[in-house]
Amino acid sequence: MTAIVTGTFDPITLGHMEVIKKASATFDKVTVLLCQNFDKVNLFPPDTRLEMIKVSVEDFCNVQVEYHEGWLYEYLKKQKDVVLFRGVRNFEDFEYEKNMADFNLEHSGVETLFAFAKGETKDLSSTFVRDLISNKKDFEKYLPPKALEIAKKYLEKHN
Repeated sequence: MTAIVTGTFDPITLGHMEVIKKASATFDKVTVLLCQNFDKVNLFPPDTRLEMIKVSVEDFCNVQVEYHEGWLYEYLKKQKDVVLFRGVRNFEDFEYEKNMADFNLEHSGVETLFAFAKGETKDLSSTFVRDLISNKKDFEKYLPPKALEIAKKYLEKHN
């Protein structure tokens, strides 16, 4: 069975890595799926986010990275023997994720499993990191090291 870990990963954080690590330890295969959410204004373009994800997961032998534009359930309907694997930080996350899980199950037949954040990552979000970046505050401790290098290079060129 393959676990699909989805997100916009703008940017990928140590919280995302915690979810990916749990999925990798639990499932034979993991697909990290970069989804384009057209309701969000992204700081990093898709190609930069893909690069950050790929370098962050390169040490996992059972993890691959893919990109999808459009509704997640459309992608899921084309997959075989998969489950969504989502991280949850708090009760608000759970409410949102539960609604999304119900929608995806109804439209694709794919179940969602949840992994609860703990420790330092339980309050970490990409939105928080983007806020730090836009306010020129230190964000280094929240990103995987190789992704951080790519983020810094991108920001140097575009800020």
